Amino acid sequence: MKDVEQLLREAPATLPEPDLDPAAIVARGRRGRRRSAFAAMASGVALIVAVVLGLVQLGGPNRTSPPAEPTEPAALPVIVVEPASVGSVMEAGIVGTLEVTADGCVVIGGALPAFPHGTQVGRDSAGVFVDFADGTRIRDGEPVTGVGGGYGDRAYVDSLLPDDLPQACRSLPLVQFRPTAVAAAPLPVLVEDHGEVHMQARIEGVLEVTEDGCVGIRFANDHFTLTAFPPGTTIDQVGDGLAVTFPNGTEVPVGTSVVGGGGGYGNREFAESMLPAELPQACRDLPLAQFYLED
Repeated sequence: MKDVEQLLREAPATLPEPDLDPAAIVARGRRGRRRSAFAAMASGVALIVAVVLGLVQLGGPNRTSPPAEPTEPAALPVIVVEPASVGSVMEAGIVGTLEVTADGCVVIGGALPAFPHGTQVGRDSAGVFVDFADGTRIRDGEPVTGVGGGYGDRAYVDSLLPDDLPQACRSLPLVQFRPTAVAAAPLPVLVEDHGEVHMQARIEGVLEVTEDGCVGIRFANDHFTLTAFPPGTTIDQVGDGLAVTFPNGTEVPVGTSVVGGGGGYGNREFAESMLPAELPQACRDLPLAQFYLED
């Protein structure tokens, strides 16, 4: 280790003389101010960057949308129900379709029906329905037949109208209505094959009727095709469901797996020539395939 004397001997004999020239002093001052300004600027930039990064990390300004209000279930239509004691039941025939208007009026043939005591209105996944005390259920859009007639006493009519009945419904004619029968829903329309050649492709799938009333086959890949059946094939209501009866007498319930022959029609013009006029448009837009049961 070096001692003090040795350190003193190694120190320079003389220190450099300070530069006391006025111009040099001014130049050193300017350089010092520039360094201070630069340091301050750098600190400011660092502060701004830190703030921006902080906002990014925090997700920026609070732009979170308020939680959506829960959707209220659609209100049930209000129906007119007669009191338990009714003086008389009118016997005029009434035929029409039960419908729910945009104003929430339950109508039959454009008139507001007064249903018998105990009738209730409800809604499920299939839509609005009216339940009668005897167990009869009529759905929105179903054709109905019944008996009843118009009321001549306006004061009595007004006494039957519920307070919460929409104003648009209050102005409609009111008729007494008792269902006598619920007309069966129209059967789906089948396409009959008019081709002269039996195509030989193997067709395997599930016989199905779509919500649009298209009768066809759904394949394992979930592809559905409208089907042209052999001439003489029919579709009918069987119990609670539908069944297709082939010309040989074989009855196949809708929803049953089937195996047969046939193939797709490549000639669209020929395919369209087989489509019945009453076939719904949604069915007309589907691909068409010939199908017949294997013997």
